[in-house]
Amino acid sequence: MTPFSSSMALAWGLLAVAGLLEVLWLVALNVAEQLSRPLSAALSLLIAGIEFLILSYVVRVIPAGTAYAVCMGLGAAGGVLVGILFFSEPMKAVQAVCVGLIVVGLVGIKATQ
Repeated sequence: MTPFSSSMALAWGLLAVAGLLEVLWLVALNVAEQLSRPLSAALSLLIAGIEFLILSYVVRVIPAGTAYAVCMGLGAAGGVLVGILFFSEPMKAVQAVCVGLIVVGLVGIKATQ
């Protein structure tokens, strides 16, 4: 593996971590009840800060638009799934199809890089 492909693989791995942090940030924000619970609010801000730091590294290797789209796409799809699984949020069939389209789009973005 060449150094460039090694840094590219690391960047994509970190981008996946940033996407997971996006979901954790959303969960912490939900638990913080609109920032009215100080500890949860602080955790939410800490998670967002770490995600920002990771993205600031990733955009050195992956184009910023691509990195942002993948991170937010992972966060959006993951946020919907976490909402359904842990916060009893309803989901209609058409919403499931839309989440699936987000995932297909993310795979397409990765496949064309």
